Amino acid sequence: MEVRLNTRAESVCIDGPAGRGRVTGVETAGGACIPADAVVCNADPLTAYASSLIPAPHRPRAFQDAATLDKIEPSTSAFVLLLGVRGDYPHLAHYNSFLPDDGNAEFTALFERGVPADDPVIGVTCQSATEPDCAPPGFSNLFMMTSPPALSSNFAWTEPETARYRERVLDLLETRCGLTGLRGRIVCEQVWTPRDFEQRYGAFRGSLYGISSNSWRSAFLRPPNRARGVSGLFFVGGGTHPGGGLPLVTLGGKIVAEAVIEAKNLPGPQK
Repeated sequence: MEVRLNTRAESVCIDGPAGRGRVTGVETAGGACIPADAVVCNADPLTAYASSLIPAPHRPRAFQDAATLDKIEPSTSAFVLLLGVRGDYPHLAHYNSFLPDDGNAEFTALFERGVPADDPVIGVTCQSATEPDCAPPGFSNLFMMTSPPALSSNFAWTEPETARYRERVLDLLETRCGLTGLRGRIVCEQVWTPRDFEQRYGAFRGSLYGISSNSWRSAFLRPPNRARGVSGLFFVGGGTHPGGGLPLVTLGGKIVAEAVIEAKNLPGPQK
């Protein structure tokens, strides 16, 4: 097996007419096509179809029109603070969820106004609370997350918008969540917004779970693991079947692995 790091995939190489194509490899940024009988894409299918990753003739009709893509409602995204802090907060468990006084106000902000909630649910993971070796002695590592909407014209996560929202979340962490003096204890920090998820992982408008699940038909409209009309092309991740979140994404990976083995008539994994 050959592993190529820091090699950008520009396009999936596909032979054959529209609707009856077959993958032949992956074209890299240097213009070379790495031969392959099967290609597994873990970018969101909507991103793959809306970009040059999948050549236009081999995209489903619904994903060939920018106006149609604009009408698709994405799931929520994430705002994440990754912090290394001095000392610890004894009241924190490994995982903690801090709820606002008015949960309906968060839903109104997310789904009616399309902006991050002013007082959101905040998840705080303190891995060092149960695994002390995950942080140096005398320090703690904190993963903090809220669930804002995907990217839109309502809130584009510009630098000023991100800075203001970071300050708001830090205010809530220090007051509602009991992390007293947090700002003065931060020694290292990373901030992730929906724009980072879009740029780093090909998430459609930065959404974490692909198409929204706000109707009973959503599960049936989710892009399938096997690409339609292109033999040998498979999708994995939160944007495809069976859905987002670690358990479902892991199950999706299992489904695709079995499909590739079946398509190539390879021996299955040894028990």
